[in-house]
Amino acid sequence: MMKKIKLFFLSLILFFAFVSEIETYSWQSFGQGLNNTVWIVCVSEDNVYAGGMFTNAGGDPKANFIARWDGVTWRSLGNGLNGYVRTIVSCDGEIYAGGHFTDAGGNLHGDYIAKWNGSSWEAIGQGLNGYVYSIKIVEGDVYAGGAFTDAGGHPDADYLAKWNGTSWEPVGNGLNGSVYAIDPFSDRIYIGGDFTGAGGVTFADRVAFLENSIWHPMGEGLN
Repeated sequence: MMKKIKLFFLSLILFFAFVSEIETYSWQSFGQGLNNTVWIVCVSEDNVYAGGMFTNAGGDPKANFIARWDGVTWRSLGNGLNGYVRTIVSCDGEIYAGGHFTDAGGNLHGDYIAKWNGSSWEAIGQGLNGYVYSIKIVEGDVYAGGAFTDAGGHPDADYLAKWNGTSWEPVGNGLNGSVYAIDPFSDRIYIGGDFTGAGGVTFADRVAFLENSIWHPMGEGLN
């Protein structure tokens, strides 16, 4: 009996020792927060970038629709943008943003997509003619998906386009509806949106993947 009692108390000691080592987590604020909805967050090195509908970040009135949290305070990216930000990605220290804006920090060609180089906003070609909902970088190329039907003057770049570093070009044969999500994996690029029959392929409805420049369905698609 004494042996069982000792084992019981030893088990209790070990249990409480284990519990005391468990880390506890809690929510933490980012300064004074923002004054409206956030749609996208992107972490790059020691910075957190937020994009959305806000026009003030932590008291900074120039943080229009996009801002950077440096671990201590919110900082604007130049004078910000003139419309909502829906997507942000980071690549080699540069920040790409897409959304509803038609002016990026005073750059009039920063239509719906633009790049922050650390000190100023740069246009990407002549921009696009409609909203951008998703951006992904694939082997140095910038893929943008959204509600546009013209990318940098290319009329066949419908809803999905690729910036090759020099010019915009269509992806596949274009699509017939908006693209809301892009995700590369291995040699494929997966997309989701409002389109049907991607590239004229049966069942490539609302979700599909591109491989070797050819669209492929995923099962019978979605409804």
